[in-house]
Amino acid sequence: MEGIRVLLIFVAMIYLLQKKVNTGIVMVIGSLFFGILYLMNPFEVAEIAVRTLFLRNTLELILILLLISGLEFVLRVSGLMPNMIRALKGLVSDSRVIMAFLPALLGLLPSPGGARFSAPMVGDVARQITSLDEDQKSLINYWFRHIWEYIFPLYPGLLLAAAFIERDLGEIFIVNFPFTVLSLLIGFAFCFRSLEEKEVKTVYTGPRESLWRNFLSGIAPILFIIITVVFLQVPIVMSLLSVIIIVFIWQRISDKEITNLVKTAFSVNMVILVFGVIFFRNMMEASGGFAEVIQVIENFGIPPVLVVAILPLITGLLTGMVLPMVSISFPILIGFINTGADVSWPLFALAFSFGFSGVMLSPLHLCFLLTIDHFKAGFNRTYRLLLVPQLTFMVCAFIVYRIYLMIY
Repeated sequence: MEGIRVLLIFVAMIYLLQKKVNTGIVMVIGSLFFGILYLMNPFEVAEIAVRTLFLRNTLELILILLLISGLEFVLRVSGLMPNMIRALKGLVSDSRVIMAFLPALLGLLPSPGGARFSAPMVGDVARQITSLDEDQKSLINYWFRHIWEYIFPLYPGLLLAAAFIERDLGEIFIVNFPFTVLSLLIGFAFCFRSLEEKEVKTVYTGPRESLWRNFLSGIAPILFIIITVVFLQVPIVMSLLSVIIIVFIWQRISDKEITNLVKTAFSVNMVILVFGVIFFRNMMEASGGFAEVIQVIENFGIPPVLVVAILPLITGLLTGMVLPMVSISFPILIGFINTGADVSWPLFALAFSFGFSGVMLSPLHLCFLLTIDHFKAGFNRTYRLLLVPQLTFMVCAFIVYRIYLMIY
């Protein structure tokens, strides 16, 4: 039966993750399973592995993540990050707002694996909250990091979707805005349920006259990155490297810490993880596994509205990224959604919201993997926590679709 091989590979990977095998290693093993089950030439598999390793995107992503780790180290040893978080506790009395604000702020930076940047900040705020375990901290960081991707005009997936349907980003902003609101509300409803009343209110006993100075000093490097990357179109590698150098000079960090920076920033596990995710995606495409899944959907004769929902959902699940989700599924869906003046906004909203839900639920999503790696959380436990709010979001998104049918 078509699609059974892909299913077997995912089941095997989930089993290995349950056995706490390193996530990057699991991704590499899953990639090799595609070569075995689809009878690929070993030389072709080796060629794909080498090409994946030396792809510019792979090397750039590894460098970005290493620089993010380095910046997190610099902000921590300089005192900027701890001081900013303490200041937030003095300025904002609700710990839930602080934990949601930090990843949401960094979510404005369209960087692959950006959740790795906000994870230590969420961890610092949550350190004194005993009712939050590592799985719940992972969910908070992962969820609020992604509330903007439905509307923020500089995310590549949104730009590509606008190009496919030949409509303005401003119009897509209006159509998709309810999804960002829903994501925010659902996040607050599910992510903080275990907090006790006494843990919601932050406790700050330090001097209040320096609160704003400490907050602005701590957030300045982050705002610098957002402004330079998003608005000035500076490559993120250059922006991150510039901030690290500026903070070193500004805070007069000792030479000894440079050695510690290199030791802390470089992570073999992170390199393997990035390689594994991209290798898996390339092997799935080269083997024909992805095309096989699409064929299964078409063969079942599913009604158009379900195709518009299910195709991007599965594409998102299988790729873990918005850009491939849009680039692969939307050309097929254009026949249903249409373009220009004839575009069906209800179907577009359904396709994008379900597609992004697939991305959020994907075991390949780098932000999810990096977050649980940082918190040393359990993959299965964190994934179960994610399922309920994401499925709730999908139900709400379908209701939005029904409402749009009456409006547009």
